[in-house]
Amino acid sequence: ALQTPLFLLQAADASSPPMPMVVAKKIMNKANPKNTGGVHGMLPAHLGMKIRLLEGLDLGNDWVKDAAGEVVNIAVNPLDQDEVDAAMASGTSIVDLRHLPLGVWVRMDTYIGAPFCQKLRRHCDTLLPGHTQSLVYIETRTSDAFIFREHTVVRTSFPFSHGRVELPQHVKVGPCGQESS
Repeated sequence: ALQTPLFLLQAADASSPPMPMVVAKKIMNKANPKNTGGVHGMLPAHLGMKIRLLEGLDLGNDWVKDAAGEVVNIAVNPLDQDEVDAAMASGTSIVDLRHLPLGVWVRMDTYIGAPFCQKLRRHCDTLLPGHTQSLVYIETRTSDAFIFREHTVVRTSFPFSHGRVELPQHVKVGPCGQESS
């Protein structure tokens, strides 16, 4: 419906002892990042997706845990660029990346201090400061070691998750997700 592909961002895990494939598949599908080093194993993402930070990245700029933003660009790894270009040209709805992206550009809801606005304007006069002042480039981070089924794992991925869905004040959700007034 959005006419934008869904990118599957898979974490890079290192484990000791090495994990058999059957165990590695199970750790990739854990829904709660609190159980896997604070980051997702597989994170579907798309342009325009609302996100929230899983940790504070820069407290002085209000990039605190649960700060909200919107994905505006995924800087794919050059090793995946040919596959991404082919997927975009063919209209494929899902892009399964083989490598972690270099980073993700996010427009943060409460930030207006991006230091590169004028440089971007000089590079491209359509990039107005009002459009770029809230941009943040989020890179991967490596988790502290955690234990999963007798394996010590270190995971590298992005420190954000899907944004929270906020219902209008007048809508209440009842049992089984049914709306009530």
